[in-house]
Amino acid sequence: MALVTLFLLFVVWDHLSRDAMTFSWVPDFRDSAIPFLIGVTELFLSQAVGLGISIWLFGMVAAAVCALAHLAYVRWRAEQSAENRHVVAFSRNRWRMEWVLSLVGLVLFPLLAAASLAGLLASGRHSQVDPGIAAIVATLLVGTWLAGYVVCTHICWRGTVERAQIDLMLR
Repeated sequence: MALVTLFLLFVVWDHLSRDAMTFSWVPDFRDSAIPFLIGVTELFLSQAVGLGISIWLFGMVAAAVCALAHLAYVRWRAEQSAENRHVVAFSRNRWRMEWVLSLVGLVLFPLLAAASLAGLLASGRHSQVDPGIAAIVATLLVGTWLAGYVVCTHICWRGTVERAQIDLMLR
């Protein structure tokens, strides 16, 4: 859980920095509030590593909610500015993929957390699974979800920048 949480910190920084480099608008209070909300979630997840898989998985639900909120906010702000017109046209594919990934997290993480609360991820004498294996699998699923964000962001962002550059050169 600690390694996946650390990976989350890198993924969030990568994602926020790419959006900051891609789009242009005059920042205001909201532009500070969303990264801090994400930071609170990251802090909670860091603490939840020591509290157990159930609490950590519920924290990942909050991370998926933050991903959706950030996605909706960036799209809304980017579409308001005429300066972003060319890049927004090429960003829609990335936004669709990230929307799907966020929804997967919003479905998967509560299910995993509920399974954990029901004792299905627990180890012990009455457990149907080997000790810790189910919790490791749940943690790896979360890590896979984050890796999906990295791959999606990298491929789509690179394509967005390249297409926008070509579009500007043709003008």
